[in-house]
Amino acid sequence: QEEKLETEEIDHRSDVPGGPSHGDDDDDDDDFATGSGSTGSGESSSTDDPTTILPVSPPVIPESGEPLGSGGSVHTYRLTLIIQEPFRADYLDRNSADFKRIEDALAVGFNKTLQDLPGHRIIVVQGIHKHPDLFQSKVTLDLTTFNFSDNATLQTRILKEIEENRLIGGIVVLKKGFTFRDFQDCTKDEFMCDVTRCIPKSNVCNNEPDCQDYTDEQNCVQTAPG
Repeated sequence: QEEKLETEEIDHRSDVPGGPSHGDDDDDDDDFATGSGSTGSGESSSTDDPTTILPVSPPVIPESGEPLGSGGSVHTYRLTLIIQEPFRADYLDRNSADFKRIEDALAVGFNKTLQDLPGHRIIVVQGIHKHPDLFQSKVTLDLTTFNFSDNATLQTRILKEIEENRLIGGIVVLKKGFTFRDFQDCTKDEFMCDVTRCIPKSNVCNNEPDCQDYTDEQNCVQTAPG
């Protein structure tokens, strides 16, 4: 579900001044997957499902009312991370102090890691989920880049930071369970929804709109009752 960005959280979630914000294997080095949209192992309830592709929309600059990056390229990536933080019930509340602490720390850390690359970046944590290891939690976040979309460079830079320092923004991050997916890369069994996300093709033309622009329910062939 789409979250509205709060203007009071702007300054420390983005590297743009005034811009908007927002496991069964014990070997941390052997369980690495990218580009497939898959996620690491974890447990979640139906209301806290880390495999759910959540909607993403370009953040809005309050003063102008126009999306940041208007006139340039905007790219969104979905990442999953395993962090060395015990899961807390407050993580289910996006407005809780615990959730914001994790989100703010990761936003600062990612921006620092990528600060010398062109363009601007915004990090929004979509969810913090339970993990089989009680001392770990799973984070799903979106990295939106403006005027820079070199997938390989972004992925390599982030992975190198995790491998060498095991820290992003002061949060211990494990290589195990790390995934990196380009939202623009839908598979043959998926349908691009709202330009920024993919949904299963089985959800298309099922009389239940999944896309905010209703494109998944347009140009459908109606079958006459038999």
